[in-house]
Amino acid sequence: MQRVDTKVTLMTRFSIKVSVLAATCLIALAAQAAPDAKPVYFASNCANCHGTDGRSATEIMPTLAGQDRQTLLASMRAYKSGERSGTIMPQLMQGYTDDELQQLADYFSAQK
Repeated sequence: MQRVDTKVTLMTRFSIKVSVLAATCLIALAAQAAPDAKPVYFASNCANCHGTDGRSATEIMPTLAGQDRQTLLASMRAYKSGERSGTIMPQLMQGYTDDELQQLADYFSAQK
């Protein structure tokens, strides 16, 4: 009976080690995928006013999709610094780092 218990214990330990290894690999893969998801996550905050993927449904709000990257970046930075006024944009831009603003400009300028 002792021998069967030892086998079960060894199998359980092996299963735990394999599970930990698999979980570690999955975490590493998720971490590699995360940077690509960031711009979409940031851009989702813009969808209420500027439409999904920056394609505005109305003429009141400008379409961001396909605009020049530098123009977008300059506008967002101007809102953030207070150089450009607006109702909600200056407050929203305060929540982004310059790197995040660059990612947003890259994302929206790439939308066609």
